[in-house]
Amino acid sequence: MNFVVIFKAKIKNIDDEYVILASQMRHKAMHDYHCIKFESYQEKDNEVSLSYWSRLEDIQAWRQDTQHLYAQQKGRLSWYDTYSIEVCQIQRAYQSE
Repeated sequence: MNFVVIFKAKIKNIDDEYVILASQMRHKAMHDYHCIKFESYQEKDNEVSLSYWSRLEDIQAWRQDTQHLYAQQKGRLSWYDTYSIEVCQIQRAYQSE
């Protein structure tokens, strides 16, 4: 894993379409665009999602996917009050066993 995309949002309204589309987008990112790992956390009205990638080119291609663009627009209009996205290169990673 060389890159992580950090998505942070202040939730406005979550509906059934959000739940379905979020699951579809996760599957598509992992299977069609080579996302390695995806984690999402929610506390009250705050959401943080982390997606891990090997190549910046895959992140850029995912960003332009037609369904993903629709989900982004829907998020801006209906689901989120605010959001931010950070694309970071991982310099070092370690964990305890």
